[in-house]
Amino acid sequence: MKLIVGRPRPDFFYRCFPDGVETAELQCTGDPMDVMEGRKSFPSGHSSCFTALWLCGRLRAVSRCRGSAARVLACLVPLMMALCVALSRSCDYHHHWQDILVGSTLGFTVAVFCYR
Repeated sequence: MKLIVGRPRPDFFYRCFPDGVETAELQCTGDPMDVMEGRKSFPSGHSSCFTALWLCGRLRAVSRCRGSAARVLACLVPLMMALCVALSRSCDYHHHWQDILVGSTLGFTVAVFCYR
C-alpha cells in the first residue's frame, strides 16, 4: 500500500536535501535509500492492538466477574504503548496525522479479524 500511494513523509525535503539547500535542478543530493523511504508515508504501520486483544482474552478482562479493573488496565497498557509510538511518529515528523489514523484503524481491523 505504501508503494501504491507514495505519499512523501513530512521530513522528505531534508531527506532529499540534507544540507537544507535545494539545487537549481531540484535533484536530490541525499542518500538514495533515505529518499526512497521518504516516499513511503501512508499508512503508518507502527501501532497495533493484537497484543491487547490477546491479553484481554487470556485475562478474561471483559467477563462479568468482580474485581476486574486491574485486568482491564493490564489490557490497556499495550494500547497506550501503541498510542505513544503513534504520537512519537507524528512528533518526529515521520508521519502525517492522517497516516497514523488510517494505519491505526487498519491495524485494529486486521487485529480484530485475526483474533476472532
